[in-house]
Amino acid sequence: QKFIFNDVTLTDSEYFSKAILNGYMSHTNFSDWKLGLDITTDRLLVLNTKDSEESLYYGTAFMSGKASIYGPTDELVIKVDGSTAQGTVFKIPLNDVESFGDNSYIHFLTPDEKQARLKGETITETEVKGLKLKFDLNVDQNADIEIVIDRKSGSTIEGRGEGILQFDIDTNGKFNMYGDFTVFKGTYNFAYGGLIEKQLSVEPGGSIRWDGDPLKAQINLKAIYKTEANPSVLLDNPINRSIDVNVEINLTGQLEQPDPDFSFTFPGVSSTIKSELEYRLETKESRANQALFLLATGSFASDLSLGQQAYGTIADRVNNLFNNLLSSDDDKLKLGLNYEAGEETTDYKTDSRLGLTLSTKISDRVLFNGKVGVPIGGVNETVIAGDAEIELLLNDDGTISAKF
Repeated sequence: QKFIFNDVTLTDSEYFSKAILNGYMSHTNFSDWKLGLDITTDRLLVLNTKDSEESLYYGTAFMSGKASIYGPTDELVIKVDGSTAQGTVFKIPLNDVESFGDNSYIHFLTPDEKQARLKGETITETEVKGLKLKFDLNVDQNADIEIVIDRKSGSTIEGRGEGILQFDIDTNGKFNMYGDFTVFKGTYNFAYGGLIEKQLSVEPGGSIRWDGDPLKAQINLKAIYKTEANPSVLLDNPINRSIDVNVEINLTGQLEQPDPDFSFTFPGVSSTIKSELEYRLETKESRANQALFLLATGSFASDLSLGQQAYGTIADRVNNLFNNLLSSDDDKLKLGLNYEAGEETTDYKTDSRLGLTLSTKISDRVLFNGKVGVPIGGVNETVIAGDAEIELLLNDDGTISAKF
């Protein structure tokens, strides 16, 4: 009536991690099966999934701790009490598209229900049985947590931290998640518009909090990019030197749709310059525009000065118009054109700049991305600066590539 397991070694077929199994499987004449199994491990593969459009999470996860599987086979309860082990990479994609629907008012009759209705009888629905999962997981710094903000551009936040998470799941549609995750260190791979790619340091102390619905987790993270730039275009009295600038990106709100807010700090500058810069960057829109421009070019934009506001808006529209005309519908060829007019004042002079970007798919296995800029209207037209990248896909699914 029982199959009994005593210290049986389990080995996963992918990474060959191991666990020890004890317990029993009982039956009554090979029916009415029941399980009473206990698993202990120092490191066992418990998650190995790839990204898909419907994924709430994916990645590779290893666990150390204890797990139990008890009950009849049609009402199993799995309980886990463990912590993350070395090699865990847990990824949470933020989907761009949300879908809403309710088909609870639609019910398709089974053949038995049809016959019962014809006879004027009613059928009492039996309780749906299934599998229940209860996880108590201690997340430590062995785990690499990655939030995929934008699949297309490649914006991600990677970090390590600690927290305690609880999962309550069953096969009848229940999926609850509770707990806090506090970031100790991390990197924000900030990508925007296919041109800006910067690595920002995630400030320690940021958090992600779950309180039921896994999609409604609250995020509170800050990332900082440190650089130097000349703020003269924002000042009434220009200066002839660069100052230290910290660009901060604050992500708050729901994890599925975080609300980014840019801010600036200027360490080591006088109170007069600091107050004037803060006045110029008073609105959320001005901070976002200047932050993106600073990340892209390494300098501040001049469109915040009173006489340049209209030009900045028109220039953006012209650039976008050119880019739409030069791009193909199937995204196999993307050609971008960007023009920035120079400035000339009594204190300084800058040349106009013309930028060109190209992204194309040479073949199914070779991709090309490039951007180049040249000053025009000045004395340095022969100076060309830019980057070019060729990516060669080495395997069929594109997960291994070489970049030149």
